[in-house]
Amino acid sequence: DARLTAFDGAVMLGDFMTLEKKENVKDVHIDTFINDEKIQTFGSPSMRIDIDHLIEIASRHFTLKMGDVIVSGNFNASHEITIGERLISTVNGEESLKIRIK
Repeated sequence: DARLTAFDGAVMLGDFMTLEKKENVKDVHIDTFINDEKIQTFGSPSMRIDIDHLIEIASRHFTLKMGDVIVSGNFNASHEITIGERLISTVNGEESLKIRIK
């Protein structure tokens, strides 16, 4: 249930990235790696609900403000992260988030 994770600090955010003019929100691809092994890939073309409809749905349950982040996707819970592992996330091939689990 989204309401269980709807609080400040619930999501790790990487570097802010702007989309080039040739790109748009309908063509964003996110890959997640643990210790250089790709464990998940997500692309906006695979979203079953467009972003405008997603905002409409979220607005029914939450008061959305500028800067709020809506997380959507199919998250892989098959790998338990352990101390010492490296987590890297890329957006359209460009590194956005890189952390070492401590």
